[in-house]
Amino acid sequence: MKYYVDVNAMPGGKGTQDSPFSTIQAAADIALPGDEVIVLPGIYRENGWHMDCACVQ
Repeated sequence: MKYYVDVNAMPGGKGTQDSPFSTIQAAADIALPGDEVIVLPGIYRENGWHMDCACVQ
């Protein structure tokens, strides 16, 4: 399965390209071994940490 994350997405997304998750944690909570998580560029601030993601496949 392939999941998408976009810092600019609305909360409650389904993880699809058209309705991405808004947090990396949301993808981590649902992803299983072998799944792919595509994190779109942006600065993600979650759970007391932040990640500047500048690359996308």
